[in-house]
Amino acid sequence: MTPSSEEPRARAAELRAVLREAIRDRDRALADRVRRELRAVETPRRAGVDAAVGGGTGRTAGDRRRPPVRDPVRRALVLLGAPAAPKLLSTVHGAFFDEPIAPSRIASLRRDEERSFAAKGLTRAPYVCAALTHDRFAPVRGLLALSDWPLERRIIGPLGPRTDHLTHVRNLAARVRDTRAAGGTESPAAAALLRRFALTVPGSHRTEDGPDPDPDPELLVSAAEAEARLHAGVDDRHRRTAAARARDRLPLDRQLFGAAPMRVIRSVTDLP
Repeated sequence: MTPSSEEPRARAAELRAVLREAIRDRDRALADRVRRELRAVETPRRAGVDAAVGGGTGRTAGDRRRPPVRDPVRRALVLLGAPAAPKLLSTVHGAFFDEPIAPSRIASLRRDEERSFAAKGLTRAPYVCAALTHDRFAPVRGLLALSDWPLERRIIGPLGPRTDHLTHVRNLAARVRDTRAAGGTESPAAAALLRRFALTVPGSHRTEDGPDPDPDPELLVSAAEAEARLHAGVDDRHRRTAAARARDRLPLDRQLFGAAPMRVIRSVTDLP
């Protein structure tokens, strides 16, 4: 390794040490400045490593074979912890794993997974499957989940959209908090997503004059958990009751991918 490549690495290590001290001392202004400088140091260094790897293999990043879309979708769902739509999955994967998923690649994934389950059963689990409505157990349009989640976690009742959103907020804020505590720094996209989510949760800002420019992830975790506790009793009851009915009425494949839609049958008097 050349001296020129050692210098940014040493500076990054120095900045991480300063960042850890700033976080420990709760000096947010210093922590913000150090994070900005750390991003400025690390971005060119990472680009140089990527270029070297690409040059060594004779291929550009665009030439490398993309992994199956189910892998990044599963990764994003594990981080979010609750059913999510393709657009959010793409945004989250881009923010926390450096590569967005094209929503168009996700469009047919659930149907592909259903066909795979029909052919292979649970040998390939976990599958990307469907979130289900609490009344008819139909697949919720545009919401994906994981087959190894309990059925209660995949049921969407009256309060489901809000409680699942709070789960998303809590998990993403916790990831940012843990990254910072370890001396790292989140990507600009992750920071922007955290700011956007903080606007949706009461009590997630310390100031009375408006939203914090850099929300405290620990405060955001606490605020999301506090609101979730308000809904927990009713929401859990809806989910448990619906899940018990679904287990009683549906085979396993329909519990994963949803019941067939009900058809309207015309009355005899309406027939010609």
